[in-house]
Amino acid sequence: MKIAIVSHFPINTDNINGGVEAVTANLVEGLTDFHDLEIHVVTINKEINQDITISKKNYTLYILHSPPFPVLLNTLTFDRKKIRATLREINPHIIHSHDIYAYMTLDIGIPTLVSLHGIIHEDTKFYYGLKGEMRSLIWNYIEKSFLNNSKYLIAQNNYVKEAIKNYFHGTVYVVDNPVSSKFFEIKKPNNGTEEIILFVGKIHPIKGIDKLLKAIEIVRLYRPKVKLHLAGTIANLDYFHSLTAFIKKQNLEENIVFKGNLRESDLLEEYSNSKILLLPSNQEAAPMVVEQAMAAGKPVVASNVGGIPFLVKNNETGFLIEKNDIKEMALKISILLKNKDLRIKMGQNARREALEKFHPKIVAQRTREIYREIISRNKR
Repeated sequence: MKIAIVSHFPINTDNINGGVEAVTANLVEGLTDFHDLEIHVVTINKEINQDITISKKNYTLYILHSPPFPVLLNTLTFDRKKIRATLREINPHIIHSHDIYAYMTLDIGIPTLVSLHGIIHEDTKFYYGLKGEMRSLIWNYIEKSFLNNSKYLIAQNNYVKEAIKNYFHGTVYVVDNPVSSKFFEIKKPNNGTEEIILFVGKIHPIKGIDKLLKAIEIVRLYRPKVKLHLAGTIANLDYFHSLTAFIKKQNLEENIVFKGNLRESDLLEEYSNSKILLLPSNQEAAPMVVEQAMAAGKPVVASNVGGIPFLVKNNETGFLIEKNDIKEMALKISILLKNKDLRIKMGQNARREALEKFHPKIVAQRTREIYREIISRNKR
């Protein structure tokens, strides 16, 4: 069975940028265990000067050069044309498109499965200003185009399935995102004296980091040695500056550290050294960082929004809080820092659930079954 996976994909799997790259790399990791699959991965990259084809041990990677124009323009024109030409050369039995790549693989004459990684019409509510409104309109058009014209879709949970029901009328398969097996191998739980807590995600208003900083200000009153590590790229410079100004004003420099965008090896170390993962987002579909924390055996304190309640079981694998309740966030953080037994129990519950749902072998097995079903329906 020849499959073409079309998605964001890292050139170096130790340097993964964002959840979509992580999901795709983890899925390929799991699929390579099946010897009946011939795997081709197609991706776009602006950092290279020419197209590159790399023969890996168990799959072939096509890295297509993208011109130095805005992502929206390339999605609608240059990248779309190049991807479609490459797919026709590969001529797979099935295409598995992820995220906005789904728009670029529409109506190509090959059975196509789409995986969503976010709800664009929800995420773009956090685009601000005239430029943001224009981007929102175009991205919403792209989302509706590929949803209206697709037949098969993977939703990571029932929240995603419900959110797209007015746009998508084909077959929906509910399959969790896969987490790299490396996160399941973290053996060193941080039960020492260091009170490191972790946020992983882009620095952007949609992530609600401003509320997290206010919660840490409260936690510090009772646990002055608490340290919040923020790992992720700066996606909104004005927002980043507002956060650093708040940190300086409230004298939180000793308690909050920006770690930047981390290589996977460094990210694994951060999870290993932390006691809790925090995700105070305003909107999420199926956040990879929650699954990573669960695989690493860490309890999660997160907003009760979007798809998060389908991942975090309140009072079992972590705590769910209302997204603007800063005092409740501070309280739950303090409870977990103070109560070692509860923290360990929740972490063990989280790891157990992650093994059953997020391990790449489990997700790859389910995805392979879906490929076979779709191909059977569309025998050429």
